[in-house]
Amino acid sequence: MLRVITKLKSFKPSQSSIPTSICVESSSRVLQAAPSTLPRSDFIKECQALSIPELRQRQPKDAGLKCSLSEYLKGDPDVIEALVPTEISKHRSSVMEFLSREKDRKCGHTHVLILAGAEFMPGFHFRQRSEFLHLCDCLLPGMLLVVLRNRKMVLHTVLCEPRREQQMDDKLAEIACQRYQVDQLLTLPQLKQFLCRRCNHSSVKLWFSLEKTALSKYIQELAEQMRLPIDCPRQLLEYARSFKTPQEMEVLRRSHRIAAQSMQQLIAEHAPRQSMEQMRALFAYKCQQQFAHQPLPFEPKCYKGSGQLWLMNAACQYAGYCGSLARTWPISGRFTPPQKVIYNMLLGIRDKLFYLCGKREKIVHTPRELHVVYLTLLGEQLMLLGVLPSTIKKSKELQKAAAGFTCFPSSIKHIGLDLQESSEQLLDYPLKPGNVLALQLSICIPQTCHQAYSEFRGIYCVLADSMHITEQHQVELLTEDCSSVARDVEQLRTGCLRMERFAN
Repeated sequence: MLRVITKLKSFKPSQSSIPTSICVESSSRVLQAAPSTLPRSDFIKECQALSIPELRQRQPKDAGLKCSLSEYLKGDPDVIEALVPTEISKHRSSVMEFLSREKDRKCGHTHVLILAGAEFMPGFHFRQRSEFLHLCDCLLPGMLLVVLRNRKMVLHTVLCEPRREQQMDDKLAEIACQRYQVDQLLTLPQLKQFLCRRCNHSSVKLWFSLEKTALSKYIQELAEQMRLPIDCPRQLLEYARSFKTPQEMEVLRRSHRIAAQSMQQLIAEHAPRQSMEQMRALFAYKCQQQFAHQPLPFEPKCYKGSGQLWLMNAACQYAGYCGSLARTWPISGRFTPPQKVIYNMLLGIRDKLFYLCGKREKIVHTPRELHVVYLTLLGEQLMLLGVLPSTIKKSKELQKAAAGFTCFPSSIKHIGLDLQESSEQLLDYPLKPGNVLALQLSICIPQTCHQAYSEFRGIYCVLADSMHITEQHQVELLTEDCSSVARDVEQLRTGCLRMERFAN
């Protein structure tokens, strides 16, 4: 060993063993000539490089904003779209038909519908208005859409960008028109000239929702200049959107399937000691795995009730359409007898409401009447449990008393491009085939409810599902992929707990 060390110390490389150039074949693959260094200027010295987290923090919130819904679906191998050119043309024709029915058509009125898109708010995720998105697949903030139908029933659609001062290049304008399925792309001054030219007669009907914005004030002044009265179209637009086309139903089935399957997996897989934040993140991850949009329409509402119960109300969005549901399940895998009584009570009420909606000879005609029936059924069940006194005889008093034991202000609402497409006026319109409704049923018996039996105090339970009224006047349950029967829910949890014990 000492001889080897002395030989290494005494070794002196010969002149032939030192490469005279770094371009020798043996080393050229590894070694490269060093770049020439230049002295740093004063400007470079003053510039301080930012770290990646700081760069991400300073990045604009709308930097990743998509221009259309189709861009969210590029990675989906089984993509389903509803806002395609043929469907959007049907939506526009249907909406203009609803508007023309509202006014006298004997004189051949020209109808002009102006819709303002949503504005971008810093710090919030941008969401386009459903009434705008229903007629134009454009996710750019602050846009104006004008749909005009003349006396010959010919549609003409214009997309306006109010912030643009100069006219767009003809080639770019042509590409934008094809992308958003419009006939013209105009600036605000050009739009004014267009309306003055096409709406210069007394038979024009102008539809626009007035708001407290500068753009709304501009449209109002323009209407006064042309001497045109303004009618609000919001209620009629909601009613037109309540009738879903077959293509829209395919997308709604997909969105509800994603939400229901994600909830089913969450119930079966979550650990007993997971926090609310972890439960929300797990549901969002399950939806993202099935190509749902991120972020979700709203943050999942998760609550851990007394008696080891999880309550969760969540939703997802696919191709612009929302699917939502709510479930209650026991963390331990078994409902207690009082919990099962309350849960089966809600399940029975839901089945009765489905039956009433599916009958061809309607007993319940509107969503408001369906809500009244729900409160009546809930009040009768609460009287049997002793929660409400049996001395209540009038139906209105019973409904008012039952409403105090619910979690949601309204149990029935229309859903589609938005989770809340039901105004007060829309609840009075009759139920018809093509409607998609969400039933949000709930019961909460507080600890301070001394007239209730002690076993039922402190029990909270929610159950929400979505249904579609078909052309045959039958009810299609859109959230059937998530178990709602108490026995099935218990089997989901007990199977998960057995697997966890086996793994430990």
